[in-house]
Amino acid sequence: MSRKIALCLLVVMLLAAVCNFVYWTDQKSGYHCDEIYSHGLSNKDFHYEIYDGDNIRWNTPEDIDSYLSVPHDGRFDYVNVYKNQMSDVHPPLFYIIMHSVGSLFPGTYSVYITAVPNILFTLGTCIFLYLIVMELTKKRSMSLLAVACFAFSVNAVNMVMYMRMYAQLAFFTTVALYLHMRIINSDYKLTPKMMVALFATVFWGTYTHYYFLIFIFAVVLYAVIAMLQNKRTGVLYKYLAVMGITAAIYAAVWPSVFKHLFFTPRGGQAFDNAVNSSLWNNMCLYLNVLVKGCGNLFIWLFIIAAGVCVIGAVRDKKMLREKYRSL
Repeated sequence: MSRKIALCLLVVMLLAAVCNFVYWTDQKSGYHCDEIYSHGLSNKDFHYEIYDGDNIRWNTPEDIDSYLSVPHDGRFDYVNVYKNQMSDVHPPLFYIIMHSVGSLFPGTYSVYITAVPNILFTLGTCIFLYLIVMELTKKRSMSLLAVACFAFSVNAVNMVMYMRMYAQLAFFTTVALYLHMRIINSDYKLTPKMMVALFATVFWGTYTHYYFLIFIFAVVLYAVIAMLQNKRTGVLYKYLAVMGITAAIYAAVWPSVFKHLFFTPRGGQAFDNAVNSSLWNNMCLYLNVLVKGCGNLFIWLFIIAAGVCVIGAVRDKKMLREKYRSL
């Protein structure tokens, strides 16, 4: 498959995915409490509860509108967003994005204030997923198949519809994985452009959700071991310098990370999940999520993907034999 054809198919697939996301977003009729709090933390003035514990009463439509929308005199008030998140248990990037979009439409509430950024980040995840599979297989057909499996899964739709930060988390996680694969596959070349990309990805990923820290720790550990094994100490020093500078700037910009991770129940939950979880149980859980996300189509997709891999392996082995015979 030529690069031009693959690019056209990818664009068509992403446009079809957008139509699918919009269709299901229009069907949204119920909201999780965290989704409501997302708007309050983004828009409400130094307060993230929709009720007053000392004066319990019914909320009027005006109360709800005020809680969910950006007031006309509070547009682009990022100090308020920052302070709200200091009192909460999450980093502020998702709420900054919500507040930015909501500030363009003050006094208005719409599910698309969150859905549109989520769609854009999910499309970005699809693009980097394509690039990751290309790094692994060097086959455009396999990359397109991987994008199709993700873009039209229930999980992708859920990330778009659910008014939380998981679409952004998936994007930065995917980008971070791709960048590290590029470093390793390029014989550990760390160009200035790659260093800037690493800094931006790790910083914004950690500024999105603390679970990114668990992921990036594993990726960094693998990269360090690989560089040591291949005796790329010069690259290792530059790599560790980038990670160290990123951590220092992040801590300076968002010092609340220490309070959230070490002095709140949410931080304890994250560490417990990382330390006490079973790899086998997590793998089984992940497989179950994939099956549910793709429905009955999962088995057929697995069979088709396995068949394509077998055919590709047989063909490559045959071409390799012919190459050696010609020599």
